[in-house]
Amino acid sequence: VPTDHGNSAHHVMMPTEELWPLASRTYRGSEIDFDGRYQQFIKNGADAPVFLAIGMNGRAKITGNEDIVWFAKESGLEEVPVFLSYQRQA
Repeated sequence: VPTDHGNSAHHVMMPTEELWPLASRTYRGSEIDFDGRYQQFIKNGADAPVFLAIGMNGRAKITGNEDIVWFAKESGLEEVPVFLSYQRQA
């Protein structure tokens, strides 16, 4: 039976090491912000997926929840949830 999946959202698990090169070189918040949010990440895990845009131009860019990549790298977590979106340009 044909099913419309156009309004659904699914994520996949991706290795942190593959996402790390796409993250900003500096954390966008303060050290106190990082420490507090990192402790919440350790306690509860990722509360949302990382948003990753894949462009037809062959580029990829993290467009949301980049903090999760930072926290995963800091904690040694091997994989994080990622929501993929396909765009003309990334």
